[in-house]
Amino acid sequence: MSAYATFGQNFEKWSYQLGTRFETYDVDALFQAEGEPDSPFTDYIFTVYPSGFLSYNPSDKNMYQLSFSRRVDRPSVEQINPIREWSTPQITSRGNPTLRPQFTNSIEFNYTHRFEKGSVTSAVFFRNIQDEINRALFLDPLNPDGRGLILTYANYDDVSAFGFEVSSNYKPLEWWNFNISFDFYSQKLQ
Repeated sequence: MSAYATFGQNFEKWSYQLGTRFETYDVDALFQAEGEPDSPFTDYIFTVYPSGFLSYNPSDKNMYQLSFSRRVDRPSVEQINPIREWSTPQITSRGNPTLRPQFTNSIEFNYTHRFEKGSVTSAVFFRNIQDEINRALFLDPLNPDGRGLILTYANYDDVSAFGFEVSSNYKPLEWWNFNISFDFYSQKLQ
């Protein structure tokens, strides 16, 4: 269940918007595999997700925006399913029922320049991701020859990412549209 609240105002060339999403997340699941004990999964989280946007439009052709947001990515059923699947004779895939949701705090600055038949937007961003969900590979203790691997999911402690993006669109004719984009980012995992 979730609820949203937003508030914004315009002041000549400036505008802002503040928002909050309140959310409860409640899951009860039971994984059953033949010949193995049942594996229950429960999760309950109440979280607040704030966001804010500040925009400045000095002219019809130029716009600047600074934003902050917080978002969540929850583990999917595939990512938490503990039932083993044999991908190859040496690799077993399975989910991780102890996965936690990942939360991303993002700060971004954008500049957009519009021209007659298109626009160019550039952005600089910083993201801090708490408990990032990612793939992990471990030795399989159940493999008799000691060479087997388990491909699963795990939470990383902390992830920081920063970078920039440039995108453009151009419409030389009514029926013809070009889109181009470029991005560069660096990410540090722990």
